[in-house]
Amino acid sequence: SGVLTANIDLSGINWTPIGSSAKQFAGSFDGAGHTVQNLTIAYETAKAGEWVYQGLFGWVEGTKDKHAAVKDLTVAGSVTVSSAFSVYTGNVAGVVAYGKYTDISNVIARVTVTTDENVGKACSVGGLGGCLVNCDLTNSGSEGKVSGVKNLGGLVGWFYGDTMTGCYNTGDVTGSGTYVGGVTGYAKSAVIR
Repeated sequence: SGVLTANIDLSGINWTPIGSSAKQFAGSFDGAGHTVQNLTIAYETAKAGEWVYQGLFGWVEGTKDKHAAVKDLTVAGSVTVSSAFSVYTGNVAGVVAYGKYTDISNVIARVTVTTDENVGKACSVGGLGGCLVNCDLTNSGSEGKVSGVKNLGGLVGWFYGDTMTGCYNTGDVTGSGTYVGGVTGYAKSAVIR
């Protein structure tokens, strides 16, 4: 777990996400009202069949009884993911690529998120979250442009079993496939209010 004590400028760094499928982030990240500036992810897959998880956080997962948390944070920058090969699956977002049993509150994403055809047709893509499962998303928003293929949302690409309260998207959303939406591309067993 961690707490930001000042703004962070990531200029000149090609960011490696916090948390992966092999080692999930399971704690609490408190931005304390600060901003992560100039987040840059320029990721190109190295082989066919990759599982892609790209964002400030790649994989965040708590438990049913003790959720992980990301809160009180603004993230600004760009995430661009491409592949010359077929991609197996994954998630791409400005803040949390994949989250399960995670509470996200008072988080603003000012991130331009872009995927090419190969990545976009295999991954869920969102301005703040790529795929959120059994999460609570509260008083958060996305203000960046999001583009891809399918399962694409301005705020969250894939929203399953979650609750969303007081959230918004003001960024442009461009997708050429199915399940494309201004707030979420796909939602199931979810409460949005």
